[in-house]
Amino acid sequence: MSSPRDENLDSIYPLLEDLRRHGSSATKEKRDSIKVTFEALESRIGREGCSPEDLTDAIELALSGDLLPCRPVQLIVGSLGVQPGKPVDTRVQAAALKWLIIVMDWLDDQARRSLNNLYNALWARLSVESLRPHLPHLIALLTRREHVRPYRVSAVLTLQTRFPLDPSLPGLIQKFRTFYPVRIPPGIGLAAGKRSYRIDEDWKRKAQAIRDGRLEEHEQLVEEEKQRKAGETALPIRERLQIGRKKQRLAYEIPSTTTFDNHSNVITLADCPTVQSVGRNLDRLTLPIQNAALFQSKHMTWAFLANTTGWLNFIISFATHTKQMMLLKESKNG
Repeated sequence: MSSPRDENLDSIYPLLEDLRRHGSSATKEKRDSIKVTFEALESRIGREGCSPEDLTDAIELALSGDLLPCRPVQLIVGSLGVQPGKPVDTRVQAAALKWLIIVMDWLDDQARRSLNNLYNALWARLSVESLRPHLPHLIALLTRREHVRPYRVSAVLTLQTRFPLDPSLPGLIQKFRTFYPVRIPPGIGLAAGKRSYRIDEDWKRKAQAIRDGRLEEHEQLVEEEKQRKAGETALPIRERLQIGRKKQRLAYEIPSTTTFDNHSNVITLADCPTVQSVGRNLDRLTLPIQNAALFQSKHMTWAFLANTTGWLNFIISFATHTKQMMLLKESKNG
């Protein structure tokens, strides 16, 4: 049964399906069929464009590595760099280089020979900053002994001096050193080698999943991994926010400046008719003046009594005299 998209005359789906059926084949007849399909596809897209669904299918087909004839490789290399009079999208160029690096192991003999024949064209674009770090790594994969020339050694060492943090140049320098170790001094290209070029693992895994026919399973696993990482990230954030709120509450709390020794049987001067009784019950006594409030703490009381002064005697005598006068006045009125 045909797909509903097959009946849509404006769709490039049939052309993509034809590429999918014959892309991985190496026979000459099917290569010719693929060439015709590519020409029809290029003409159709250039004349009328394509829908987002068709573009998604084309990207998945490209990532699968099944478009292995030399024609796509030539188109990619020919589109690199600045084209006079044409707009340049450096992101598309970088993505094309990443795709070539990923599918390098899947290229057939004809496509690889075509890419090797374009070594000079790739080298001529090595100075284009927007193509690094992918282009040096691609050149390193293609480099053979016959490609290592004195002028290329000088050129790559000059680039490494200008861009010491480029992660892909040390790999190319090391590849050159394996063929001609005498031409490259020891230590050159090692400073930035700590950050070696890394192949896009997400693209590589997706490309392998497409080739194995388990794209849906792969996308489900990727989505589950994103949710798991999101949950792990959200938990520390919540913990930090809670700690921040606790610290904020503590910062606004007013600490107590007085140490109290609470007693259930607190007495007043009314319960102390003599000075001797005041001394005996000093730890439980509530005095009527603020200056004597420290006596509400037993430890503060003994600390204060350890440094007896005339002022202390005055405070106690004045408090006792005041209270006794109040009691006498109340008794007379009564």
